Amino acid sequence: MDQADEYIFAWQALKIFYIFQSDLPSDPFTFDGPADLYASLDERWTKYYTPREANKLLSLFTTESSAGIGIFFDFEGDTLFIRHVIENSPAEDAGLRKGDTLLAADGISLVGISTDSLFSVLSGDSAQPITFTVLRGASHLEITVYRGYFVAPTVITDTLDDVAAHISLFEFLDSTTYPAGTEQELRVALAQTAAFPVTILNMRSNPGGLVDQCVKVANQFLANGDIIICSTMREYDQTLGTGATVDFIYRDTSAAGTGTRKFIILVDGYTASAAEVVTSAIKDNLASCRIMGSNTYGKARGQILMGTTAGGLVKITSMTFTTSHGIDYNLHGLAPHVQLNYDVDWIKAAQDSAHIMAGIPKRALKAPAHGPTRAQVIELNRKMRGIPRMERIAVVKK
Repeated sequence: MDQADEYIFAWQALKIFYIFQSDLPSDPFTFDGPADLYASLDERWTKYYTPREANKLLSLFTTESSAGIGIFFDFEGDTLFIRHVIENSPAEDAGLRKGDTLLAADGISLVGISTDSLFSVLSGDSAQPITFTVLRGASHLEITVYRGYFVAPTVITDTLDDVAAHISLFEFLDSTTYPAGTEQELRVALAQTAAFPVTILNMRSNPGGLVDQCVKVANQFLANGDIIICSTMREYDQTLGTGATVDFIYRDTSAAGTGTRKFIILVDGYTASAAEVVTSAIKDNLASCRIMGSNTYGKARGQILMGTTAGGLVKITSMTFTTSHGIDYNLHGLAPHVQLNYDVDWIKAAQDSAHIMAGIPKRALKAPAHGPTRAQVIELNRKMRGIPRMERIAVVKK
């Protein structure tokens, strides 16, 4: 009877919320179980999860990291130092501090180390120790950190030079280091970078997240009444006791956007779903913005997650999206204003473009005589954030 209840629940959820109603089987009771029923649909994002699979899936809706230490780095020449320690991370628990100079890790010198080599030295499994030789003031310390899990930010703010600020936006979640989630993180980041002539918003490999979060993020850029995205969705009609298909337009409802502030948005083939919603909204409404990179992933679909009677989950495609101009970008992606080849340093290209947008004559941007370039440091901190990015590509709406 429990199995029958689970099957009926899974089927009723499809009848109410599945956006492609004409594709549902005429006889739903010819399948061995809900997983087979859902697999019969020609729709890659609609799936049934057993209770065990459901627990793993739900863990992807937080920024709890894979094993790491919780540090953002910077270089001064060949010298490596800590720029930021994430709250409640293994690094903070062990006593590492902002400003500490890291001389060695497990006896391996970190002076003059490349960013790729540093990533290899610091990566490891959960509970594995790593002992740092630290210079703090005039004191040499030995501090052991046990790699572990921690809640990471979804937004990182950096600067390239006095013209271009840089913001990395990794995903759109309501469970992050800030109470209000990603939208609060970005609000703080935009305030911190307001004085820069141009801000680079890096959404490469951003797999998306929650619809309400991406709408709140888009609100921070647009003017009141601007169209963010157009959607067709399935909703539950309480009067009829069944599902209904409705059209809905998401509009900016904020008091004020960023006005004429100049932005460069970096996207790539792994910029998906909610990140594409924000990209589309900015591209269609902000004339002072330039999109650079490659075509985005092309996921103009949104899903609803529902717990089942037996503790499993159903993930059902309940929404389709088009841009404010009515363009269906599913499977095609959104094209940037400027296409970049993969043999080019994209951050450096965005930096050069920022100088042009700011009306500042192009000047030689020299790398330091020793140590990594600014772009390499930014990329290192993106990698060290420690979250398995593309595991979440199929789970980008709630």
